[in-house]
Amino acid sequence: MGYAVLQNHNEHIMPNKQFAVLMTAVLKKGKAFRFQASGSSMSPFIKDGDILTLVGLTQRRIQLGNVLAFYHPHNGKLTVHRVVNRKQKTYLMKLDNGMSADGWVTHDQVIGIVQAIERGGNKIRFGLGWEKVWIAHLSRWNILMPTIHVLWRFLPTWLKHRIKGQ
Repeated sequence: MGYAVLQNHNEHIMPNKQFAVLMTAVLKKGKAFRFQASGSSMSPFIKDGDILTLVGLTQRRIQLGNVLAFYHPHNGKLTVHRVVNRKQKTYLMKLDNGMSADGWVTHDQVIGIVQAIERGGNKIRFGLGWEKVWIAHLSRWNILMPTIHVLWRFLPTWLKHRIKGQ
């Protein structure tokens, strides 16, 4: 499978709308799209600087807990957040590191699905596997971050390093 790669190395940054158009065009051709995440709204599962790989909607079915690239329902900007509820072909989107939902998006507003995360050259699997459903529920109920803080104290060091991608 081919990839389109666009990363920020303190060079020209493409404006949001143009970036979304490029991403959409690449995914519609059946190619995966890789780019560098910016911001902390999805921390701790996706961190600023992580490399995300998106695939098109024809390659995967949207499920509860998936992380999607979509056009934000209020400002129309490209956003990458998690599905925390779904009804038919509409999805309630929410950031992992916050209290308020983005709102409902339609299937037509979705650009692609995050298939992989890389941090420091290592693949990060936690947050995209079976646990994504639990993360979605905890996020929807606004108890994700408090739960993470409590659980983090009890995790063994080796597991903390694996989650962090070290």
